[in-house]
Amino acid sequence: MTFDLLVGQQDAKTRLVRTLTDGRSHAFLITGPDGSGKSTLARAFAQYALCDEPTDRGACGRCNPCVLFEAGTNPDFRLLENTKREKDKNLKVERVRRELSADVDMRPQFSRRKVYVVEADDLNEQGQNTLLKTLEEPPPTVVIVLVARTAASLLPTVLSRVCHVRLRPSPEAEVGQVLEAAGVTGTERIAFLARYAQGIPGVALALARSEDFVQLRDGVFDLLGRLGTATRGELLTDGFAYFNVPGNRKEVDDLLELLASAVRDLLVLSAAGDAGLLIHVDKKDIMERIRPKGDDASRRCQNAATAVETARRGLAASTNFETTVCQLLLQLRKEFSHA
Repeated sequence: MTFDLLVGQQDAKTRLVRTLTDGRSHAFLITGPDGSGKSTLARAFAQYALCDEPTDRGACGRCNPCVLFEAGTNPDFRLLENTKREKDKNLKVERVRRELSADVDMRPQFSRRKVYVVEADDLNEQGQNTLLKTLEEPPPTVVIVLVARTAASLLPTVLSRVCHVRLRPSPEAEVGQVLEAAGVTGTERIAFLARYAQGIPGVALALARSEDFVQLRDGVFDLLGRLGTATRGELLTDGFAYFNVPGNRKEVDDLLELLASAVRDLLVLSAAGDAGLLIHVDKKDIMERIRPKGDDASRRCQNAATAVETARRGLAASTNFETTVCQLLLQLRKEFSHA
């Protein structure tokens, strides 16, 4: 497993390697949103730290520690995370003590070091405190890698003892490489997925593989296309029925996020007329047809965007579903009728 397995994030890879090589730290924290590749990077870095002949690209993949690592049988590597079979929300403190705190003083068996990767989001305060002594005085052959969504979930005493490496959103081109490698085709489709996922490769891949997402998105644009011509009665029956479909009602946050991004694109077209700035770049022909025209087009799109955000906040605050959705539909109809 080389660092090439994770496209991009070169600054993070370089910092991990240099800090370990220079001996400045043996404890690391890798943070990033779900889908950013933080767990993949942690495992690649763990194999690098165990490898007998590491290269600039990561572990060699040929030495005995690497062969054992890739087979999942290297005893010098430990992964502490909650499995699907475990019902507890957090890692049990007893497990942290047994698999890490009580294990660190044992010499490596096959590698130069022992590496522990800990899913820190699974640690409660007591579990983090259990790590402190090891983080303060780790044996010279031990490397500890914590993985978390954000540093905010960790105690200040833990943060002060680790080298914090943040994963940033990836450029569209890098997300595109990930999608193409996974077999996703279509230049405009790839551009949409990269932009909508906000530079998070794992999110883009999940969206590309989700038929439910495709159907939800097509439904949003179908709804927008009918707003300008639908009667009030049609909108409050057929329009509400679309929101009230069990699957859509359950995923109403995703539906409204899609709707907000589509309205945002309509505002971009109305204000700037630049299709290159669109998120839904593959839907530009549809949006050109339905976007408001005239001097007040931008204002109407902004009103529509405000209406979507108001509905999102209302539903998050548990307002009545039917009332909130119907108010949203009527406001959108007002802004997009006579488009």
